Amino acid sequence: MKVILIDAENLEAVQQKSEQSVMALGFFDGLHKGHQTVIQIAKRHASIKQLPLAVMSFFPHPKTVLTNSYVDYLMPLEEKKHQLMKLGVDLFYIVHFTKEFASLAPQTFVEQYLMKLGVKIAVAGFDYKYGYKGAGQVHMIAEQSQQQIQVVVAPKVEMAGEKISSTLCRRLLKAGHVEKIDALCGRPYTIQYDLQNGIEPYFTLPKRGHYNVEIHTTQHIYSSVIEVMDEQFIKGLDIQSNDKVKIVFYEADPHYMKELVN
Repeated sequence: MKVILIDAENLEAVQQKSEQSVMALGFFDGLHKGHQTVIQIAKRHASIKQLPLAVMSFFPHPKTVLTNSYVDYLMPLEEKKHQLMKLGVDLFYIVHFTKEFASLAPQTFVEQYLMKLGVKIAVAGFDYKYGYKGAGQVHMIAEQSQQQIQVVVAPKVEMAGEKISSTLCRRLLKAGHVEKIDALCGRPYTIQYDLQNGIEPYFTLPKRGHYNVEIHTTQHIYSSVIEVMDEQFIKGLDIQSNDKVKIVFYEADPHYMKELVN
């Protein structure tokens, strides 16, 4: 997979080197089943058209730029790259999200970031928005591209009658329901943890409490019960090492589940 970083300074150069593609659009934090549906639809169209499968995302999160507020990221860019590779993505465009980018008129976004990047088919969720104050809606892309871009709208993906979204994942995580993240994303919730400094950047710990986990070190994998102390640190990692570890969350410890219910 080729990773292409885009900002205002190199946009023209990227445009000149771009190739035609079928592009999935979104922020894709957590790459849950709703995101996966968008990418899978784009992949089918890319296969039919014999074009590369592209994904366009943005960094940092728009909320941090527009409102200067903290965002509980579900995964960092490196993990997002890894998951996109597993999904068969050929091109990963990462647009540097700034206030200047956010102020682009919807028409300008379509022209500069889709048409001039060679997008032939754009695939996005039904509620995807773009341009200044989100004025651009997914169905407008075809018209704003003078019908040069075919638009495919992915259906809403639900679980128990609620739309699967990154917001829902964060809410469940903060409530300690890590087992439901597995259902939403198709894989257990996983973080990287530094034994000296705590959770690695752009990961988020679940609610304080005890969890059944699997710990991956450089040499071993073992099951354990750990305690999340706060937003940064975990207690109960009995590892004689200064290494970083991967922690896979499966469920809240049954004794702690009583606290979650109450």
